[in-house]
Amino acid sequence: LAVVSTGLGGLSASYLLLRDVRALAGFSAGASSVALFARVGGGIYTKAADVGADLIGKVEAGIPEDDPRNPATIADNVGDNVGDVAGMGADLFESYVGSIVATAILGASLPYYFSNSLALCVANHLYVDEICGPLGFPDGTSYAYFLCTVDDFYLSYPNLRTFGSVSMFVAFPFMMGCVGVLTACICTFYVRVPDLSKVKREHWNEKLLLALNLNIAVGAVFVLGGAAGLAWGFFGASSDFQNNLGFGDALLPRYVLSGDPETQCIPEENNIPAGASIGVDYYRPLDSLLYEYPAPVEVPWRLFLCVILGLLLGVSIGFLTEFSTSGGYWPTKSIAQSGEYGPGAVVIQGLGIGM
Repeated sequence: LAVVSTGLGGLSASYLLLRDVRALAGFSAGASSVALFARVGGGIYTKAADVGADLIGKVEAGIPEDDPRNPATIADNVGDNVGDVAGMGADLFESYVGSIVATAILGASLPYYFSNSLALCVANHLYVDEICGPLGFPDGTSYAYFLCTVDDFYLSYPNLRTFGSVSMFVAFPFMMGCVGVLTACICTFYVRVPDLSKVKREHWNEKLLLALNLNIAVGAVFVLGGAAGLAWGFFGASSDFQNNLGFGDALLPRYVLSGDPETQCIPEENNIPAGASIGVDYYRPLDSLLYEYPAPVEVPWRLFLCVILGLLLGVSIGFLTEFSTSGGYWPTKSIAQSGEYGPGAVVIQGLGIGM
């Protein structure tokens, strides 16, 4: 919780201070540098201290590991803290910050421009450039820009405000991070471990893993609920986003090409293409790769679907890791059983399972 809260707080403060999503890339680069030095430096220190303590204690002095009579145990424990605590924390910090920054930058690239009706209009007519050529008439400008400036046609497009523009797509990963922090706080109190005194010792690990898996399942449900609330709350039918013209309804004015494909792009009066006529539709812009975005009414369930896919993949990786490494399943049991035939069989079986 401390690592995640620090990352989320630092990112939020940087964005509020600089007001530029591109500046978050520098924050992410700094987090990566810290993770690199803490992980590599901590790993080298802890391994050197661990090996040194074991050599001195076990080999030379013949005393058990972590025995208080061995002064090198202090360096061993310090190394474990540096590598496993600080290094792991820095690694988690870097991964968490990187995921939020990447999502925020992707959100900032969406064509729901803040307070820029002309940009909305041009993006909504880029398909005309795709059909008639990126450089049309007059004076070498694109058809999309020309059509939007004829008789100030772009003024019929909405002037998006903060809660109805791309700003909310930048804020969405930050809000999902807050949902994760709150879910972690709630699930911390939900963990229930059974009375192990009433359970056979060989079943202790199984009971502990069951409690952990139940907690993960409860956390996933809370995250899904929070994601649904954010998606439909900020982008749903009653939101400022859907209240924009052409976002929640198909009433946005738009030039539509029709007629013979060979003649529809020929300019006529006022240099408007022959096949162009004004109709109404949803806001359907194109990106720089000429990919047509879906209608804005589809945004909530598409965002929610992305969260579901990411959550399922994360939980699946956790369960696959448990299956491959826990002593209660056959991969680990088979490696242990191969030890009856010597160390060579353990190496071979371990490599086989791993590969």
